[in-house]
Amino acid sequence: MERSAATARTRETAALQYTASEFGRLFDLQESDELFERLIKGLYRGLLRPGDQAVDGGAHLGLHTVPLSCAVGRRGRVYAFEPLLAIAEQLERRVSARGNVTVRRQALGAQDGTATFYALPDSLGLSSLRDRPLAQSPRSIELEVAVVRLDTLATEPIRFLKLDLEGGEFHALLGARELLARQSPVVAFECGRIGSAGSYGYTSEEFFALFADAGYGLVTLFGQSFTPDDFQRGWDDRVVPHYLVAAPHRRLPALATQLRTLTREALTTPEWRWRMRRAVDVLRPRIAALPGMRFAWRRVRAVIEASRT
Repeated sequence: MERSAATARTRETAALQYTASEFGRLFDLQESDELFERLIKGLYRGLLRPGDQAVDGGAHLGLHTVPLSCAVGRRGRVYAFEPLLAIAEQLERRVSARGNVTVRRQALGAQDGTATFYALPDSLGLSSLRDRPLAQSPRSIELEVAVVRLDTLATEPIRFLKLDLEGGEFHALLGARELLARQSPVVAFECGRIGSAGSYGYTSEEFFALFADAGYGLVTLFGQSFTPDDFQRGWDDRVVPHYLVAAPHRRLPALATQLRTLTREALTTPEWRWRMRRAVDVLRPRIAALPGMRFAWRRVRAVIEASRT
């Protein structure tokens, strides 16, 4: 009996693995088609329902804010945090007609207050609360920004958090301990592993203790366990993606299965479909800019959301 159980566990573990060529394909798709962002979208579209509330930390121009807004519907709410004022203003204009997005011009951290924010004019999306030397944007501009804890939302029924803070995710989650305890949201967050720990001044032990204390477990965006050994991998590693998913232990198996299903679907998608998606991504903003398209899309969206309620 014990031998058969051990064999079953071995087979289950083997089923969770990807081959070297599959890992290579997944990272190639990340470089050509932003696969990680697509997997995150698939994750929260499967989780969120009309009326839910979600957080987009590091919202930038709304890559996830807009689809999150669609997922939670008119009765839901998305809190989008973006500390760069010029970017936040653009985001506010983009979501102004949606009615269910609150843009907060603040950075996320472990304590409320103010901090120096290092804006990278050559790559604004890589700006952060640490002055990091980056080849693609060697110069930075220092700005003072407001910093707030996610625990300010602890009384809201937050179901999902997406955090892309260029290394600041750990401190943002330190400031979300009450929120995690009270609302138990699923968290998808960028994790620069040992590199981010060095830049932001924390250890592997502190990182894993944060989730253990919250009763959370961790899996990678590919649905595999994330271990202390994985934490030591560099940013350029092509086995562990730089996004993780955290959730209460009771929910983790189902989420891991969902992520593996999404990942397998990406691996089996024919190349012509990826080419079609690239073409659609290029054409979508041009079509949206045509006269009358914004009004037409609002009508279509209203019908879709009404059918979901």
